[in-house]
Amino acid sequence: RRLISKHPHHSVMQFISLSHGAVPVSQTATKRTASSSLDSPANTKNNARDLLQVVKSTRTCAETIKAIEQCAAAYVELAEMPVDAEVVSRPGSGNTVAIPKHMLIHRLGQAMSVPILTVYLEPNADGNYTNAVTFTSMDAQFKVIGGINLPKVVDVLGSDGKRYRPLVKGR
Repeated sequence: RRLISKHPHHSVMQFISLSHGAVPVSQTATKRTASSSLDSPANTKNNARDLLQVVKSTRTCAETIKAIEQCAAAYVELAEMPVDAEVVSRPGSGNTVAIPKHMLIHRLGQAMSVPILTVYLEPNADGNYTNAVTFTSMDAQFKVIGGINLPKVVDVLGSDGKRYRPLVKGR
């Protein structure tokens, strides 16, 4: 709890991932002893979700956690967006695809301070992260790079004036 509260930019994404993790059917269908059930995938998922809820109920980092959750949802939505194979193989297209206007990723820089999660942020003992690089704008298109999962790269402009290229990939 203290780790998330004091260093949300370094820990929240991992807890979000744990709280949304899939629980294998074999883990939910088998009977476990009391000691082995404490660290089962289902308990890990529930504990991570519960911990995020507790920390979000505090005023100090609720907005930051909410912003990071929205960022994670936007990245997942973009990663899972289907891409037509013809677009990827079209010569001279640069493999660019327009991001539909309704997608969450267009709203990341609006009305909230969302950190660019791929930018290194030095851990700060006092928990002050006002220097975190945040989204200011992003391109309305992404580029598909080769690979089985069709990874997507979108250019974003950070609050430090630099351009960044986060990569997302689906299944």
